[in-house]
Formats: sequence, C-alpha cells, structure tokens
Amino acid sequence: MIESKPSRDDLFYHLSTSIVIQWGQFCVGIVLYVMSYYLINDGFGVWSTDLVTARNVTKFIVGMFIFPIGFLLWQSAIFRLSSQSSYHWIGNLLFLLLSVVACFTVGGVYFVRWGIQDWLQWNSSFSSLGLVTLIQAVYLVLTMWLTGITLFHVMLRAILQRDLYSTEAKLDANAGKHSAEEQPLIATEMAATNGHTAPSDDTNDDEALSASKGGAIRLSARERESEQTVSKFFEYVSIFLFFFVFLPLFMWFNCVMPSDWHRMYPALIISKMASTTALTVDTWNIYFQFTCGLQSELTGYTEYTCYARLYFDILYWYLFIFVIGMFAYITSKSISMRIALRKRVYLGLHIPSIISVISVSVGEILFWLIWLVMMVISGYYWVHVHMYDESVKPTLEIWARYVGVMGIQFMAMFLFCSTRIRLWNDCFMVSVEHLVAYHRFFAVLFILCGYIHMIMWIVYLGQEGESNYKPFAAIPWSYHADNFTPIVQYYVMILMVPVVYLMGTFYVVRRRYFELFYYLHLFGALIMVAAILWHASQAWRYIVAPLALYTIDRMIRMANSSRICRVESLSVAVSGVDNENHIEVSKLAFSIGAYNMSYGESAFKNMNFAMGQYVFIHCSNISMYEWHPFTVASGEEDNECYCLIQNEGSKISQMHYQNEEEAHANLQWSSLLHVLAQRGSNNEIGNHEVEIHVDGPYGKPFVYDGYSRIMLVAGGIGITPLHSIFSTLLARSMKYAGNDAQGNVLPSVDLVWVCRDSAMFSMFTATWRHYEEHNPSINNKFSVRLFATRQGGNVSVIHDDEDSKEDQRISRHDSEFNHVVPHTDATMYTFGRPDWHTLLSVIQDDTTNDPSGTLVFACGPQPLLAAVEKEAVKYGARFQSEGFLF
Repeated sequence: MIESKPSRDDLFYHLSTSIVIQWGQFCVGIVLYVMSYYLINDGFGVWSTDLVTARNVTKFIVGMFIFPIGFLLWQSAIFRLSSQSSYHWIGNLLFLLLSVVACFTVGGVYFVRWGIQDWLQWNSSFSSLGLVTLIQAVYLVLTMWLTGITLFHVMLRAILQRDLYSTEAKLDANAGKHSAEEQPLIATEMAATNGHTAPSDDTNDDEALSASKGGAIRLSARERESEQTVSKFFEYVSIFLFFFVFLPLFMWFNCVMPSDWHRMYPALIISKMASTTALTVDTWNIYFQFTCGLQSELTGYTEYTCYARLYFDILYWYLFIFVIGMFAYITSKSISMRIALRKRVYLGLHIPSIISVISVSVGEILFWLIWLVMMVISGYYWVHVHMYDESVKPTLEIWARYVGVMGIQFMAMFLFCSTRIRLWNDCFMVSVEHLVAYHRFFAVLFILCGYIHMIMWIVYLGQEGESNYKPFAAIPWSYHADNFTPIVQYYVMILMVPVVYLMGTFYVVRRRYFELFYYLHLFGALIMVAAILWHASQAWRYIVAPLALYTIDRMIRMANSSRICRVESLSVAVSGVDNENHIEVSKLAFSIGAYNMSYGESAFKNMNFAMGQYVFIHCSNISMYEWHPFTVASGEEDNECYCLIQNEGSKISQMHYQNEEEAHANLQWSSLLHVLAQRGSNNEIGNHEVEIHVDGPYGKPFVYDGYSRIMLVAGGIGITPLHSIFSTLLARSMKYAGNDAQGNVLPSVDLVWVCRDSAMFSMFTATWRHYEEHNPSINNKFSVRLFATRQGGNVSVIHDDEDSKEDQRISRHDSEFNHVVPHTDATMYTFGRPDWHTLLSVIQDDTTNDPSGTLVFACGPQPLLAAVEKEAVKYGARFQSEGFLF
C-alpha cells in the first residue's frame, strides 16, 4: 500500500477546484478563439493581391495556430460546466441560457455583417473581394449556431431533470450499499419461466415509478420498447435524410458551383452557368438546363438560361458513397447477407510489431474492389478527360494535380472512418477498432500524396523557370493568382505534419500519453482541414460530406458528455493484495439522468445500451481532460450498469512512495481510479464526491441472429464485453425458457476465459451461480471454461517451448478442471493455457454444428486474438475481435 496515506485533497482534484479550472479553461479558450478570428480576418479580410504581404501571411498563420487551441478549450469546457451539480441547478440553467443566447446572437450578427445574407440574396453587388470573409463567416456562424442548438437541447434536459442536480439526489446511491454477493448482477426475479411470456407491463411500470434507495432504476419493458421505437424512428429518418435529401442537395450544389471557392460570388456563378462554351466540346460531363436569375439594384431581377454541370468524377464519387452506404444499411438488416459478408479469407500475415493480417472478411474484399474501380475511373478522368480553364497542361502538372485529388479522396475516407456513427462499421463488417485501422491507413496515404504532390509541383515550377518556387521563398505571382496559398501549405506540411502526424502518432505516444496524442490530433485536424480547403480548389467537393457527418457526430458526443451522471458504486473488484500476481480491478457502477415523459418524473436510470457496446468515461477528480474508453461489462438485464477497469499503471499494492508528489507523478488514470475505489470500498469517500461524465454508448451492438453457436473467447480484462453478451443471453434464456423475447431459439453459447490469476474469476460469481442453476434445464446450451495461466506470483504453468509435450503433461498437475471458483458450487477452472486448435475443433467435430453458423468473438491481447483468429478461420467459422487499441 502507499506509505503515508495520501489525503483526497492531495492526490485528487476537489470538486470546487475542478470548477475553477474549467471556468479558467473556458475563459482562456474564448479569448484565444476571438483573437484567432481577429488575426485571420485582419490578415486576409478581403481577397486582394495587394494584401498578400509577409505581415499579413504571418497574422494569418498565427491566427490559424491559436484557433484550434481556443476552439478545443472553450468547446470542451462549456459542456462540462453545463453538467456541474456542485451548485444549485439555477446556476446551470443561467449558464446554459446565456450560452445559447450568445451563440445565436454572435452567429446572427456575423451572418449579416460578414456577407452571408447578401450572398444568399443573390445580389450582383456582392464582390469577390468579400469571399475570404464570407468563408470565415460560414465557419463561425455554423460553429455558433450548431453549438447553440446542442446547448439548447442540454438546457431543456437540465430543466426537465432539475431534481437530479441536488446533493440529495446524488446521495441516494449511498443509501443501500451492499456487497457484491448481496447484490447479484442478474436480477433474482429472473427465474426461468414455463412459457415465453415476459412479466406484465404493470409490474415493470411500478418498478419504473419507484426509485430504489439502493441504486438506479432499471428500465422497464415498456420503457425499453418505447426507446427502441424512438431509436428506430430516428434511424429511418436519418437514413432518409442522408441518402435522399443531403446527398442529392449536395450533388446539386456541386453542379451549380464553380470549383474554386474564390470564384463563388453570384455574378461569376451566373456567368459560368450561362456560358455555352463548354457544351460543344465537353462530351464527358452531364449538363442540366434550367432558368436562373440575378438581382441587381439598377436593373432588378434578370433571368438567364443556365446549365448546371455534373462532373464525371464527382458523379462516380457520390455514387460510390451512396452504393457503399446503402449496401451497408441493407446488409445490416439482412441476416443471410451479414453472415455471408462476415466470412473470412485466411491470409496468415503476422509479423509482431509490424503487421498482423490473419484474415480479411468478404465485406472488406468487396469494399476494396469497389474502391479500386472508383479510383481507376477517377484517375482516367483527371489524367485524360478533365478540361482545365487554361490551355493544355503539361503531363507533370496534370499528374501533380491528380495526386493532389487522390490525397483529398483519401482525406475524405479517413474522415468518414473517424466518426462513431455505425454506418461504416456495417459497411466494412468490422469492429470499431478495425475501423480505426482503416482511418490510419487512409491518413498515411493522404500524407504520402501530400508530400508527393508538393515535390512534383516544386519540380514542375523549377522546370518552368519560376524564380520563387521553393518553400518559404517569395510569392510566385507569375503563375497563378492564388499561388500564395502554397506558403501556408509549406508551413503545414514541413513544420506541422512531422510533429503532429508522424512523431505524435507513434505507438509509445498513443499508449502512454493518449491525451497528448488525441488533442494534438484534433489540433492538427482543424489546421489541416482549413488549409486544404483554402489551398485545393476541388477539396470542398469531396470532404464537405464527411465533415457534415463528423459535425453531427460531434454534436451527439457533446450532448452525451454533458449528461448528469451519478456514481452508484465505486469499489475494488479484484485487490492486488489478495492475489500474488497483483492484478487490480475497479468496478464503477453509474446511472444517467433521465426524464419520463409519461409520468413527468426525473430519475437516475441505468444507461440504455446494447451488449458489446462501450463508453468513454471522464472523472473530474482525476483529470480535467482525460476520457477513456471502457466496455460496459454488465448485461442488458442486470440490475446495474457498470464497467470493470483494470489498473494498467503502477500497482497500488506494491507502492512504497515516501511523499504524495512522488505518488501522484507515477500514478496513471487507472491507478488513481483504483485508489478512489479503495476509499470507496473502505467508506472513506462517498459516491457523491466522485464526479464522472459518460459519453456513449458507442460501437456496433453484438448481433447473434442467424448463428446456431456463439463462442466467446476472452483474455484478461477482455472478458468485459463477452461477459455482457454471456450475461444478457443467459438472462434471456432464464426469462423465456431458452428463447428470446420474440420466441426465437437462442444459440448455444461457449465462454472461454484465459487470465493470469484465478482471483479474477470471482468478479462474476453471481453470473456463474445463475449459469449453474439454469443450464441443466436447457440441455446445457451454455458452457464456461476458465483458465489461469499463473499459479502463484509470476510462476507460469507453461514450460519453455523446448520442453517435450510429455514433460509438460507430467509436470503440470493441474491438467483438469479441478478447481472451484469461490462462492460457486460447480464452476470449475484449471491452471494452464488452452490448446486453441483442439478447443476450437468443436466447430467442425460437432456433427450438429454448421461452421458457417458459428461465430467466434474474441477480445484480449493481440497474441491471443491472432491465435484464435487463425484457428477459427481455418475451421470455417465467422470471426469477430476487439482489442481496443485505439
């Protein structure tokens, strides 16, 4: 234990201290944000070549540098401040009301002052000189208004849930503390029924109306059904709006707008659309004739015959987006298609720390084929077909431009993969973690294309005899009117990208300093996206769509992260003192503020999640800026919603620090949480004194439809999503006699858990007891096999590879499942590691089992995932994995 025990004030933030820090962060962020807009607008307030000087370029670059810092500071602070419960809820309401008014007012003022209103009125007097300010105004107004909309939603929620902001509401969680054995994870009333009928709605409604003194209210059957109905409604509306409103409207916007944003003023737009010069020579692009007009103060409204041009490459790009997205959605609704696309093809590429591609799904192969076809068509268009405004371009310049377009397409794809919207998970038939791998892959291609594009232009300008074409040289005006934009790109590509996207994304940085990596990532993204839109005339055509999705995703995340939450319990699930391997796990049970429209009551309720999903957790007592992803370990039918968090830092049970400064400097987030959990278990700190925020749930819910057998393979703390699945399916089987709520027969479920110490098995004793009681009545459709790889301290039960199998068999006295998990009757475990080839052979050995109807879901360390994937794919089973290495 820690010597000279630290006090809460020494080791953790006090709630009042965290509020002061958040207010300071908010004020500093607002100041930097305002300064950034002043510098950017003062540097390039109007479009004029006379203003492109070293002084103005410096102002612009400094403004671009401090802009993301200010934006991130005030945006992250405003949503934490809106959910503070340390002061009266009136304070939250006033803060939210003033913030909403300020956002809409500032947005409205600059909507008029910076020219958006004039542009939308299609006034011929709008000059190209104001386009730079217009672009800044669009970003500022959208930021203000979208933030205001999100805050308005948060304010309405705060009004409805005003009773939950009191200290008394937070203290209810402490009223009925019980031990883990007294408070089973699965409700005791879930005994197996003779029929398929669920408990009556009246019982569930009574349960919903009466808040338990010992914890959060479970969602009743009627409430869960109601939330599912609302969720489906929003799903259908979102799909309709995205595919049949947003994409067509944006396609039309592409047809009528010129490529270069600095030409997007009404007079030139009408002039370009009314021109018939290209109609006779352009045989690739599609033209639509329509009537348009322009308003003038002198001549009034003048009508023209206009031609909207649908570019060939843009048509194929958005067809690609539409086909992939629609196909993904249809696949998610079709059991047979989903199982077929999840079939994996074995590759066996596994080089530790370099590459690990054991197999790929049919869905992934299909995506890459469609992607390659789209890239070939796009490349042919840009190299051989595209008509430039000037004369015929040299080959080097054409390829330099096409490489730039490829980089923009790669940027669009990694932006699509960075959202937490499930559309792209369904598209690839892969998990969230694998989607992050796609995000990294496309980002690397984008950076490579960026550098190749830059080098090709430098070579080309040198060949053309330009005098000022090298990085940071004077502005080469003789080539093109917007050639000052490469200056910004030089700074971005030469100074920012190596720091933020090369050194800042190393594995060591991501794993040990994730917050540094994350905020550097956001900082660089804001600068990169703005610089690309400023420099590349075609960029907006490709990246506005994924930016719109990412913006919606961000609004949802901000609204979720500002919900008021209550800690139901924070305790030690596994103590490092009680096991020789010093494994330490904390259990954090929480509830979310909710309002029941039917009964007009607010209460803390269990979060509505699906098995296999994860959340991001922020604890203000530990850090102001850290959000960590954890899988929800509880089942959907459990009495409480909780996460199990293993201490990945210095082990508390082994610490012998001499002072608090040394302890605080060496403790990571999970270590500090375990210290809080120790104090919670010892009643040294109340649950109401721990402030958390929960963002989620996210991730693709686990779907078992169409499978006859589910094999869950866990390594260490990777048990959390698999326990959620096992517990949920077990509870449904108990409730509906082996079926689900719709009367469908549940699949067989095999759980295999491998961990270092048998002490971890006791985290789920209630689940094991229910498994023991219920399994015989359904012909043993559930099975549990537990393995502990260490038998005391760091002594492994597996010998060296050179030892013969016979020696290992003789020396391993625990070769059978001959140990009983404490507090259970017959749940057995053994010391050793499973032979995956033998263990998974049941996929083919069982004559009643169809390999294609078997899903193997693994979660744990990468070596375990690679070994299980190899055998599962060889046996013909479908495979899914999570390692949560973001």
